[in-house]
Amino acid sequence: MILQNLSIKRKLTLITMLTSSLALILSSVSFLIYDLVSFRHLLTQDLMTQAEIIGYNSAGAMEFKDERRHRHIVSAHRQRRHRHCCPI
Repeated sequence: MILQNLSIKRKLTLITMLTSSLALILSSVSFLIYDLVSFRHLLTQDLMTQAEIIGYNSAGAMEFKDERRHRHIVSAHRQRRHRHCCPI
């Protein structure tokens, strides 16, 4: 084996470097997974809030069949980039 030819100092340095590298990789992966999960949760909350706002704003327009007001509400919410349509 290659490790047999190394001195004790080199072996200890190698073990320390491997342990530190493994800890760094695991913590980086943990932060990445947490960030992805929290981003999805925040995006879901944002979409639910936007849906509630659209619902509250469009209730009157739907009840009185006000097409102009309906178009105004829909066009205001189309300004967000990740929204493609919002049918009511």
